[in-house]
Amino acid sequence: MSYQDQGYSIQNVITRMDCQAIISLALPLADEEFKPIVNIHKQENLLEEVIIRDYIILEAVQNALGGEVECIGTMFHYKKPGTFYGKQAWNPHQDNSYIQADSNAYLSAIISLVDTDEDNGGLYVYPGSHKEPILPYIPTPTYCEKPGNKVIDIPKHYRKKDLKFKAGDLYLQHGNLIHGSYPNKSKKPRYHLGIMYILKGEKYSKGGARAK
Repeated sequence: MSYQDQGYSIQNVITRMDCQAIISLALPLADEEFKPIVNIHKQENLLEEVIIRDYIILEAVQNALGGEVECIGTMFHYKKPGTFYGKQAWNPHQDNSYIQADSNAYLSAIISLVDTDEDNGGLYVYPGSHKEPILPYIPTPTYCEKPGNKVIDIPKHYRKKDLKFKAGDLYLQHGNLIHGSYPNKSKKPRYHLGIMYILKGEKYSKGGARAK
């Protein structure tokens, strides 16, 4: 099954050593609560040079979207166990409810920096739901404290699927795919870097340009 069929794809693109190097760049930037950092690449230039412009990642993104792309935002999640943000579970939502781009012009590219599953706060998706328009949702008044513009009524024919990642996996996610995440109930963090890409020249809501 492909990105076009499921609304997501997974492939391994970087080594565990590279993952540790990225984590070492992000940890000094964290606050006491390990709150997610929006646009972390603007605080750490190496992340922009090494990751956002990485040719393997760009090739995968451009193949999925079918054209030349640009990065419109990043977010680094620590999801440290025992912290407020580590305990969060994201509501089932569609990223494009924030971005308001054309349905096939935008995606999130998430690099998992550690092995991830439900136990340490992994993702779940509703495969095929990217073929829906933006569905009615409950708006989120604050971004990090109450995460996810919750979809009010998920069509019954979609089945929830838990995802597992290995360190170094690149997860591409269609902007309209319904997805969410679990709280971290483990003793392990869930470090990951989210990068938002859009086809060049496409319009979008700049206030919503934040990767999950």
